Amino acid sequence: VQLEMCAAAIGDVTSEPSLPEPGPRLHAGMFRHRTLNEVNHNLALLRCQASSSSANSLSVTVEVLDRLSDYVVDHVVLEKTAVGKEIAKLKKHENQEIARRAEDLQNEWKRDFALRKQVTEGFMEKGGLKKREAREMEEGL
Repeated sequence: VQLEMCAAAIGDVTSEPSLPEPGPRLHAGMFRHRTLNEVNHNLALLRCQASSSSANSLSVTVEVLDRLSDYVVDHVVLEKTAVGKEIAKLKKHENQEIARRAEDLQNEWKRDFALRKQVTEGFMEKGGLKKREAREMEEGL
């Protein structure tokens, strides 16, 4: 019942917003905006599941963790959504599968962040760019 209330309050769990057709109206900012919306949606689902330990709640939590691994979660997404804090809490979850998946997800994000930092530093060193310009170039990739 709680899951149904949460899903009704948040929206359909399986709904996927559609993107515009490829072309000049499609740009990188739209992907960040969509990522923020999707991460916030999944974060709301996680928070809704936190107080329940039913089998259905656990399966929804696992599904949400899987979905979050599909998104490019950079420093902007982490700052605007605070999803990292919620994932850190799940690393201490009593269910070992959820704790492991949360840790794997956090490690994946750390590897991605390190790679982005390395790319930015490479742009600065080899391209002679300022840090801000290098970061903007990296974000455009």
